Amino acid sequence: MTNPIVLVHISDIHFVNDQTLLRGLRENGRFFTKQHLGWLNYNLRRRHHFEATLKYRLLSRLNEIDWDYLVISGDLTTLSLDREFRKARDAIAPLIQKGNVLLTAGNHDRYTRESAGTDPIRTFFSDCWPYNRNPTHQSEANIYELDDNTILLELDMATPRNFFSSRGKTLNNLESIENTLKKYHKNKVKVAIGHYPAFLPPDEHEGYFHEIPKKKELQQFLLRCEIDFYLHGHIHKSWMFKPDEEADLLCINSGGCCRYLEGEWAGFHRIEINSEKTTVERILI
Repeated sequence: MTNPIVLVHISDIHFVNDQTLLRGLRENGRFFTKQHLGWLNYNLRRRHHFEATLKYRLLSRLNEIDWDYLVISGDLTTLSLDREFRKARDAIAPLIQKGNVLLTAGNHDRYTRESAGTDPIRTFFSDCWPYNRNPTHQSEANIYELDDNTILLELDMATPRNFFSSRGKTLNNLESIENTLKKYHKNKVKVAIGHYPAFLPPDEHEGYFHEIPKKKELQQFLLRCEIDFYLHGHIHKSWMFKPDEEADLLCINSGGCCRYLEGEWAGFHRIEINSEKTTVERILI
């Protein structure tokens, strides 16, 4: 029997520095950008949702518990400014030293076309982005082998949109990725990570400018490929549920881990995978 693999999943930490936007705007000399709008939104609304003390309480808790892999499904930053990425890097550095940290980008990490062009999340966290560095097979799939029987598939869906949209994109190479999975990884445990939810619990709803386009294509892909776990964020709540009782897929959202201290939307998730039994639990901070 192989040793179990322990993953912990967090999302939507939204690091911010109260001075970063004003300084950044003075530096780039632009009069009005999406970052202005995001700054107003943060100050009027989001500031009260993401208290710094809760972020550091979460990071401290992650330092206390044992895990093999820490999975962060996007939105490390608020306005994808370099100063925010530096702040995030400094805060997460002890966890990177502790174990393996794996990332995917969120819409706030590629907030503007400029940030997507330079892609600072891959610059500041290149050591947390191992998918293309050592691929198992020559393919378009971003796959990382957790062990001989378990893989992690990264679905990079974050891309800049206009002022009022955070929709991202559904990958146009899902068919190629599906062929790779079925050819080389059919009988393995498959963990997929992406920023956007593919399925929602029955009582949840998502606005047009917030949801991923072509969501049905993503849903069908996850089911056809027999993905066991889909880890995401974007919606600042926490849940785990099976959208199809006849399929193995379990959708896990940890988007509320830095917004709620207690209650049904609080906490992050711990997943233990072994050959005999897999367990998933929500952990409060």
